[in-house]
Amino acid sequence: MCRPLLAVLGGVLLTIGVVSPVYGQNAADYRRRLDSLERRGVVVNRLLQARRISLIERSPRDTIRAGALTVVVARSGHDRAKASVDSAWAVIDSTYGASAAVLRSRTFALKFSGALLVLLPGEIAVDSGNLLNSATFQLSQQVDSGITNWLVGVFTPTPLDRIRWDLLYVALAATPWSRIEGCYADRLASCRLALGLDGRADPVTQWYSPEDRQRLVGAASSDPEVEALRRRCVAQRTDAACREAFLALNSGSLSPPLGAYSRTSLMQLALSMGGHSAYDRLMASRDRPIADRLALAAQVPSDSLVLAWRRRVMAAQPVTALLTASSAWMSVGWCLILGFLALRSSRWR
Repeated sequence: MCRPLLAVLGGVLLTIGVVSPVYGQNAADYRRRLDSLERRGVVVNRLLQARRISLIERSPRDTIRAGALTVVVARSGHDRAKASVDSAWAVIDSTYGASAAVLRSRTFALKFSGALLVLLPGEIAVDSGNLLNSATFQLSQQVDSGITNWLVGVFTPTPLDRIRWDLLYVALAATPWSRIEGCYADRLASCRLALGLDGRADPVTQWYSPEDRQRLVGAASSDPEVEALRRRCVAQRTDAACREAFLALNSGSLSPPLGAYSRTSLMQLALSMGGHSAYDRLMASRDRPIADRLALAAQVPSDSLVLAWRRRVMAAQPVTALLTASSAWMSVGWCLILGFLALRSSRWR
């Protein structure tokens, strides 16, 4: 099968090689050459298709379906793939609801090492372990700019029990920005600003206080164009200069104080609270502010959603070791014993 294919390809290359602008050739000559190339191209395509079919016959494949998710896999990898497909669909279905029907027009080809799988036209190649990310990326193509601008990225669903709420607690407790400190201190308005739900009309002053702006400008790398403003901001503590330098250093889109993972976790919580149709409601309210959209998705007021999010974060405070009175006396006792044994050592005699 390979020799005829190579012969035809060689003929095509040879034909292409001899096609050059030679004086005296007319349009009919070029038309004959073009027709010849087209005929050879048809032959090559047929041979390639035959080769693909031959490979498929020698490496049989299985199709695995879960809801709207269709996955093809080499037969030898069926058992490994089945669990991945079911797990991915469980997350997709619980997050996207009826909107996941978009996936019915896609076919994913799941590849495992050591298992030969030949792709057919239109199939989306996916490495093992990346099925959920690949499927949700296809769904993200339907998301409007209001969501993507707020998230500053692509939304990847994560079950609530797999979200690192403990890391979010650390971000809330250890980050020095004013709005985050206010959120940690249980000020709801600060939480909304830190998450970027409010204050989008003037984020420079709403999201960041004068002290924040001075700290951020002072820590920024020196930029010749804003160095004079930076010196006035840091040395003279002039807020107008800080604001101008802050705007110059953040000429693109300004992100809310709390990072993207915080906003992703809030959106995941809203979709989980709202049930199977939550994502549909989120997509159907494109003309509304992000806070209202999340509230519609969760079917609770936006303040209630933010409070529920904060409660989860605060409940995930990392456990610290506490020294009780009994453990303290025990430690002292062991220190005395070890000290006595050390003094009896010949080294001290």
